[in-house]
Amino acid sequence: MATSKKSIDDIWRELNSKPTGRRGTLGTVMGGATNMPGISTSTKTVPSVPAHNTTPNSASMLLQPDTDISMAEARRSSNYDPALAGVSAESMNAYIATIQRTINCLSDPDRSTRKQAITSLLLRLIPDQENAPKKEDPTSIPDPNMLQALICGPLLHPVTNMLHDTGEGSRVASVQLMRGCAAVAPDFSPTLPALVPEILRRMGHLPVVEPAEEVRLLLAELVSTIITRSSTETLKSYAGDLCTFLLRALEDGFHDIKKVACACITSLTRKVPAVALEAHAEKLLQALLPNLQHQHSRVRLVVIEALGSLLGCGCVPGGLVQTLVCPALRPVAYDRAPAVREALFAAVASWLGHRASDVEASGQKDQEDCTSPSSSPLVFTSPDTAASLLPLLLTGVSDPQADVGTQTLQLVEGVGRWWVDRGDRGGDAAVSAFPSQDQQMTDAEQGSTEASSKAEQGVGNSGAVDERVAEAAVAACQLGPPYTCRPGAGARAMVKSLLPLLIKPLLSEVGEWTVSQRSCASRQLHSVLVFAEHHVETELPRLLPSLCSAIGDEDMEVAGRIMACVHVVGAHVEPRRWLPLMLDNVSNARLSLVQKANTLVVLSGLLNASSKVSESLLQDHEMVAAARASTPTSVLTSLTSVLCSDEMRASEHPAIRNQLLAVSTNMIRWLGNRAAEVVQQLYTLLLQLYGFEKEPSRLSTIQVAMLQLASASGRSSFDDLAQEFGPAVLEAACSGADQWSTDVPSYLVFRALLLTCGGTTLSQMVTRLCDVLKPLMEDHESEPELRINALQLLDSVLEDQHRGISLGGEAASLVLSHILLPPLVWRAGKSSAAVRFAAITAFATMLRRSLAPSHVLLNLVASGAVLPPIIQSMDEDWYTDLRNTACFVMRELLLAVGKDFSAEARRTVYPELIKRLDDSNNQVRKAACRALHAFCTSMPSSYCDTNTAYLIQGVVIHMDDSNQDVQEAACSVLEALALVKPTVVATEVSKVRDRFRSQHFCDRVLSSCK
Repeated sequence: MATSKKSIDDIWRELNSKPTGRRGTLGTVMGGATNMPGISTSTKTVPSVPAHNTTPNSASMLLQPDTDISMAEARRSSNYDPALAGVSAESMNAYIATIQRTINCLSDPDRSTRKQAITSLLLRLIPDQENAPKKEDPTSIPDPNMLQALICGPLLHPVTNMLHDTGEGSRVASVQLMRGCAAVAPDFSPTLPALVPEILRRMGHLPVVEPAEEVRLLLAELVSTIITRSSTETLKSYAGDLCTFLLRALEDGFHDIKKVACACITSLTRKVPAVALEAHAEKLLQALLPNLQHQHSRVRLVVIEALGSLLGCGCVPGGLVQTLVCPALRPVAYDRAPAVREALFAAVASWLGHRASDVEASGQKDQEDCTSPSSSPLVFTSPDTAASLLPLLLTGVSDPQADVGTQTLQLVEGVGRWWVDRGDRGGDAAVSAFPSQDQQMTDAEQGSTEASSKAEQGVGNSGAVDERVAEAAVAACQLGPPYTCRPGAGARAMVKSLLPLLIKPLLSEVGEWTVSQRSCASRQLHSVLVFAEHHVETELPRLLPSLCSAIGDEDMEVAGRIMACVHVVGAHVEPRRWLPLMLDNVSNARLSLVQKANTLVVLSGLLNASSKVSESLLQDHEMVAAARASTPTSVLTSLTSVLCSDEMRASEHPAIRNQLLAVSTNMIRWLGNRAAEVVQQLYTLLLQLYGFEKEPSRLSTIQVAMLQLASASGRSSFDDLAQEFGPAVLEAACSGADQWSTDVPSYLVFRALLLTCGGTTLSQMVTRLCDVLKPLMEDHESEPELRINALQLLDSVLEDQHRGISLGGEAASLVLSHILLPPLVWRAGKSSAAVRFAAITAFATMLRRSLAPSHVLLNLVASGAVLPPIIQSMDEDWYTDLRNTACFVMRELLLAVGKDFSAEARRTVYPELIKRLDDSNNQVRKAACRALHAFCTSMPSSYCDTNTAYLIQGVVIHMDDSNQDVQEAACSVLEALALVKPTVVATEVSKVRDRFRSQHFCDRVLSSCK
């Protein structure tokens, strides 16, 4: 098909009605480059956009695909006067002639041609690019003024259009060219009306058009150069567009782009007034803050720097600091990189006023382009905002990195000094709203500290005494690094001013469900309390319950930090302030066992810290006495009564017992000589705890506490306590004996009193003791466990070398008849057998230690009260040990008074012993032989030969037993009997000798008969 050839005018009409799909195609060269040698392309000159129009409306300046050609040409043209750059038009035209062909190639349809052209321009105009080849003609490099004339004039639109080229390399080179020009040209601002909209088209709106992260990074660096090199007035006009670009850069996934964006924010806030950024502050924060959790620590560092600049310039209202900034910064306080944490704490300190005067001084340096930006970081003096920021700073004081903690403590001190100084100088309204340093000191002396000084010092309000008491309290807290001394007065005054606002949210956060939140809150709370010192007493009603709840945290670190908080409160606040409140908490009947234990832990910690303060001031007896006297006796009495009450005596919960002991010990140390006012209650409490324990180490600890109580109350030993208060304590304990069980507190006190009192005291109480235990032992229907426990208690007392004697002598008759013999009466069942075993064991101990006189035992034997129970015990079916012990008791009884036994008593005893020789247990058989040996040695020579023969016949057969030990034991019995009745023994043994396998035992007995 034949086609006609189109003219140039037809082509232009087609372009005018239907633009090409590629926006970057150029059909013309800018004005000022016409009729130049070497130009082969036809040109069309159209009206250009005035150079002075710098309105940064990016939406209206974007090139739309359906725009007519006249408008497109207008956007591509420039009538920039080169004289503004100090260059003549002739010089610029001459230089343009050398690169005109290259400029024409920027619109070539071939992508490689366009890339080669833009690369050639880059190397020609900006030859210091990386990897750029050496130029053969260095004189061809334009000077900065010429470069400004070129980039603001004929090169502006061709190069900016290359930002949208389909080739990545072309886009890279075009951005590099623009960045190089922006860095070198004396004034780059004339390019911004055309350049900024094109940058936003590539990377300013969602979705981001630019796919290559290298190009996006170069665009970010270009914007950074523009911000650095532009004047304040220029940046004010483009603040909105620049912030839009920075939002996309902060959201970019490439970490280097984020770094450049943060640097841009830092530079922008230093050059632009806060009012120009206020409208964009919230969006910038929302884009900036998520990067605080970036995986790269360097990104987090520059984010903190940018955030510091953004907040420091004053464009962020305090409300956003509380709702957006502080929650996002809280995790950063625990960042894994120490440098990040250090940067955070330094930034927060600067927002609160640290080194503000230094910043103001340094901010006076000459900045020709900066006419209205803030010359010093904004200080957030609003109470709510400061209360939100200060805990973040205080977190750093307890940082695990020692140098970070030390530096942060210095920052806090610096902030405190600045706040007090601004208050003294009558700073702005927000700062002066807080009390000055003098006012703080006046409040401290006239307010709650006045009461503290009177109670703790007792000698007036001397500054030296105040300081000594404060130092003693700081030492009692055992703060450790980074604290080396008492915090500064300015920091203390600042925290005191904000205390109500600081305490409330922290107490809420220590109960959060995540460990990280509780750990953060506990660290902040500890630092707040350290700086608040005694001023925290106004917050005690809500502080103490929270501490009691948080002390039981499952995380050991959090629980330890809460205990440190308790020590701070106990050291700085008078006991008369917190003791009534703790009394209410301890006596709360609705508390569970765990909650009671936690409350006692807090009470123990408070008493411990307070006692350490008193011990540090022991050289000033008047001061210590006044401090101790400040707590009313009624409060002490109520506290000890609660500790000894039935509600607190939860024997089934070991933690409560442990904490009761800790409270008692610390209370004795804290009271000093005032312990005499509640000595009986404390002694009763320690007795109760002693009655529970079985471990020797725990028993020893309680005895030490008793000794401390005796010393504090003016007594030499805890035996003196028992002698003075023992009878009264015993009477009180025995008043409810009919309700006793093994875990009833009154019985535990009774048990502990017997185990700890001295011999003299026990002798005075033995009658009452027997009267109390007699009904229990005679009642075979009572609780077996209690009867066994009481008998074991008695056995322990009898075993004691000093106190056992008190139950002997004439008192032995009561002990035996009232306590030991009634349980030996046989009753069916294993439980009754266990009771009998406990009783026979105690009886054995009394006989073994020879505590019962002979006449007492003979009277009991004669009355028939002793032998029947023992014989019944030897026939025990359930326990082998019971039969064994009964044989031992019979042996000891025979050794003690056997020679005075009547013939009838002997005839009653020896058949039962012979019966035990047939026991199924060899240990019992040998024990029976030992008892028969005692029977024989105590037998008079006049004893009946017939009964003697019966005895020999029952024993001799066991000399041929299969067990050698039993043979030996039986032989020893007959050898002893041979010494008393040789004729009868020789006769009976000779009868059976020939039938025995082990005839040598018979020979030994016959030898003893001779």
